Amino acid sequence: MPIKKPSERELDSIIKERPYALLILQTQILYDVAGMIEEALERLEKGLAKPRGLIFPLNVLVDKMVVIDFVKGLPYTPLFSITIFNDGPDEVYPSVNELQKQTPLKPGEQLNIDARGAGIERLYLDVDANKKAYVRGFGLY
Repeated sequence: MPIKKPSERELDSIIKERPYALLILQTQILYDVAGMIEEALERLEKGLAKPRGLIFPLNVLVDKMVVIDFVKGLPYTPLFSITIFNDGPDEVYPSVNELQKQTPLKPGEQLNIDARGAGIERLYLDVDANKKAYVRGFGLY
């Protein structure tokens, strides 16, 4: 059900009877505008961020779930892109930022992920039970 907009006369009456109402409305509008500006700045910051051009090497034996956190551990910053190679002997299941065991990376295959900004915070590598894979690669930050 749509909300009926008060007329100018009704607004004047409300403000005269309850002067604090205008202050509350103005404050709420300012909070809303500040929130929109903050969100726009965050989006702009992510879009304008540029990598420093440094390479972070990866070389991992995966015989169980491995989580590499680029923010809490080296290089202590999110990556812009990552390239990984499965040197086998078995399939590995890579995922970025959230655990997803969906698409296997077969031995000899490579995976390139470009986040178009500093968006890669974690890399998950998993294998099936009693399997293992050697994964190497590099990330750009």
